[in-house]
Amino acid sequence: MLLWIIFGSFVLLLVIGTPIGVALGLSTAIVIYTVIKIPLIVVTQRMFTAIDSFSFMAIPFFMLAGSFMASGGVTKRLVNFANSLVGFVRGGLALVVAVTGMFFAAISGSSAATTAALGSTLFDEMEKSGYKRDFAAAIIASGGTTGIVIPPSITLVVFGITAGVSIGDLFLGGFAPGIIMGVSMCIVSYFLCKKKGIKAKGSFSVMNVLRSFKDSFLALMMPVIILGGIYGGIFTPTEAAAVAAVYGLIIGMFVYKELSFKNLPSVILNAAINTTVIMFIVGGANLFGWILTNAQVPHKVATFMVSISTNHIVFLMLVNILLLFVGTLINASA
Repeated sequence: MLLWIIFGSFVLLLVIGTPIGVALGLSTAIVIYTVIKIPLIVVTQRMFTAIDSFSFMAIPFFMLAGSFMASGGVTKRLVNFANSLVGFVRGGLALVVAVTGMFFAAISGSSAATTAALGSTLFDEMEKSGYKRDFAAAIIASGGTTGIVIPPSITLVVFGITAGVSIGDLFLGGFAPGIIMGVSMCIVSYFLCKKKGIKAKGSFSVMNVLRSFKDSFLALMMPVIILGGIYGGIFTPTEAAAVAAVYGLIIGMFVYKELSFKNLPSVILNAAINTTVIMFIVGGANLFGWILTNAQVPHKVATFMVSISTNHIVFLMLVNILLLFVGTLINASA
C-alpha cells in the first residue's frame, strides 16, 4: 500500500509537470500523512538535515564559479579554441560542440550550464552552416552531458556526500570517462555529418591554435587549480570550490573584463536559483529514500538483481540499465 501511494503520487506529480524536488517531497509527505501518520514536521527536518553539511557548500561555490566564467566571456574563447582544433574537419561545428562541452564541463560542473552555454553560443551558427534544427539540438544536448562526469561535477559532489565517498577520488576518476564520452561524441558526429553530406570548412592553422589557446589559457587552468589544490593537500573540495568562484570572478571581471558590477547581481542570482533547485532535489530525494529504506525497497531490489546473476560485470550492467530507465524520469542529482 505504501509503495503504491508513494510511487503513484510521485509519477502523477511528474506527469502534471511538478518540479522534481517538489514531487519527491510532496509524494513522501502524502505517505507520511496518510499511511505512517507521524507529524509532518519530520518532512522539513529530514530535508534540512540532508543538506546541513559543510561538503554541500561546494555546490553553490561551483555554481557561482561556472556563472562567473560563463558571463565573463569564457564560453566564446573555449569555442574559438575548440574550433581551431577540430573545426576544419567534416562536421567541424558538431565536433566543436563536443570538444567545447568537455572544456566547459571542467569549468561549470553542470550539464545544464554546459548545454545552455553551448546552445546560446553555437545553435544559431550551426543552423547557418546547414545543420537541421533537430540535429543541431541533439548534438548540443549530447555535448552537455559530459558536465555530469568531468570534474568539478556537481553530481559527483552530491554522490560523494550521499555515499560517503571521497569527492577528490570521484573527481580524479571522472576525467577518463568524460574524455571517452567526448571523443565518442566526436566520432559519432563525424560519421553522422558525413552521412548527411555536411562539408568541411576552413583549414588547420598552428598559429590559430596557439593564439586561441593563449586566449583561453586562464579558463583552462581552473580544473588544474581545483584538482591540484585538492590532491596537493592545499584545500578541501569545498575550499576548492570557493577558490574557483573567486578565480572565476577575477578572470571575468579584471582579465577578460566582460563581467561588470552592473550584471554581477543577476549572475549571482542565477547561481543562487540553480543551487536552490539542486538543494531542494537533494532534500526531497533524501526524504523519499528514507521512506523506501524503511519499506526495505533497496534491499529487495538488490536481492532481486543478485538473484539474476552473481557476476559483478552483469550486476553493473543491470545497475546501468536501471539507472538509464530511472534517468529518463528524474534529475541526476535525485
